[in-house]
Amino acid sequence: MSSGVYGFAIVDIIPTAAAQKFLDLNWLPIIRHDEIQYSDLPEWMHRPQIEKTFPRKTLVQTMHAKEILLHTRVIQWYVENGFEIAKVNFHFINLYDNLYIYKSINTYKYI
Repeated sequence: MSSGVYGFAIVDIIPTAAAQKFLDLNWLPIIRHDEIQYSDLPEWMHRPQIEKTFPRKTLVQTMHAKEILLHTRVIQWYVENGFEIAKVNFHFINLYDNLYIYKSINTYKYI
């Protein structure tokens, strides 16, 4: 990540064994907007009166994400703390004050 690449990327991110420390702290560092089901709730939260409000979209904390928009500095922090970028789906890179859109391994399009 120290190659001068700066901008945003839509990536798939997964934990490695080194990310276990976050589970030990009971703090899941990836926050994303996702749909949850009533069955996703722990047993102690099950109440008949709220069941009809599911499924619902809400913010969730997790250890993985698909197609999440992240800044390259945040990606760098995740990688340094035990996460792996499984796939770069699309990213916007600002190199030397020019905006490039990177769509695949060897394809750049200048805007």
